[in-house]
Amino acid sequence: MECGRHSKRSHKPSYYRIIMKQFTFTSSAIDNLSMEGDRVSVTFHGGREYTYKAVDPITFETALNGEIADPEGSVGRLVNQLIRSEDLVTV
Repeated sequence: MECGRHSKRSHKPSYYRIIMKQFTFTSSAIDNLSMEGDRVSVTFHGGREYTYKAVDPITFETALNGEIADPEGSVGRLVNQLIRSEDLVTV
């Protein structure tokens, strides 16, 4: 006999998968930029690689995509501005 209080439901963990995003652009200062969650990995020309935390990941990604889409945009300038304003902080 089974009691109504006990359920045979499966308890699945609630989690989400963080996806690595790779951005394609041309820059005189940056070779590569990728994002995973709030972590932003930047490889500058010369091989220096840094990991930053985006304070507001959605705003960062929106600004980055806008800069990439703008023919006059500069990803290097954007990253530098965000570091100085502490919207990107070193991890």
